[in-house]
Amino acid sequence: MSSILVFIEQNDGIVNSSSTEAIGVARSLSERSESEVLVVSLGKEAENAANQAIKLGADKAFFCDHESLVDYRAEPYAAILANVVNDEKPMAVLASSTASGRDVLALAAVDCDCGLAPDCTAMEIEDGVIKATRPVYAGKLMTIISTVGDTGFFGLRGRAFPAPEEDDGSTGEVVALEPAMSESDIGVQVLGVEATAGEVSLNDASIIVSGGRGVGGEEGFEPVRDLAGTLGAAMGASRAAVDAGWIPYANQVGQ
Repeated sequence: MSSILVFIEQNDGIVNSSSTEAIGVARSLSERSESEVLVVSLGKEAENAANQAIKLGADKAFFCDHESLVDYRAEPYAAILANVVNDEKPMAVLASSTASGRDVLALAAVDCDCGLAPDCTAMEIEDGVIKATRPVYAGKLMTIISTVGDTGFFGLRGRAFPAPEEDDGSTGEVVALEPAMSESDIGVQVLGVEATAGEVSLNDASIIVSGGRGVGGEEGFEPVRDLAGTLGAAMGASRAAVDAGWIPYANQVGQ
C-alpha cells in the first residue's frame, strides 16, 4: 500500500501545533488515495509524541528517543528521516515549514535525491499525483507544483491548514528506530539552550501586536508589550526594528 509520511516536531512528548496540521493534511490526502499515514517522531519523549500522532490520525508511527537526539541537530534528524523514506518509499513527505522543519526536509530530500516544494498553502491529489500550491515573488503570485519522481517533499505553511482532533479510540502501530549517526559523525554540538518564557509564540498566536520603526527605539516597545500581554497576544516587530537591535529577531514578522 502507498503511504504519506509526516516528520513531526515535538517538545517533551507533545506534538507541536504545526505538526498536528501536517498530520491532518496527510490524513486528508490518504483518504483520497487509499494510502497509509506514517509519522516520524524524534528526540526526548518521542514515543509519547508517536502515540499522540496515532490519536491524531496516523496509521503507523516511527520514533527514536536517543541521547544524540535530545537537542535538535539537523544532521542526525535528517539521516533518520531519509532512512525511513528509503525503506517505506512514500508518495510524499510532509513537514511544517518551521526553521527546523525546513532544515530536515531539505537535507533528507537531498539524501533521497527527491524534489522539494517549501511553504505550501494548499495540497491536492489528482490521478495519484500530489499537487501543492505555494506563493512566489513575495506572495504576489501562486504556483502549483508537482514533484518529479516516486517521492515528493512538501513543507507546509503553519496555520494554513486545519488541525485534526485527537481520537482516543484510534489505534496504530508504534515502531522504535535506531539512530542513523553516531555522535562522532555529527558535525555540530549544542553547548547550551536559552529558552524564552512567558511570551506567546508567533507560530501559535491568533492575535499579534506589532511595532516598527515608528516606536522610536527599544523603550518604544514597552506599550506594545503591555498591550500584547493584556490581549494574550504575541508581540511582533518589523524587520527594520529588529535590524536596529530594538527587539530580538524571534519577534520579526513579514519579510
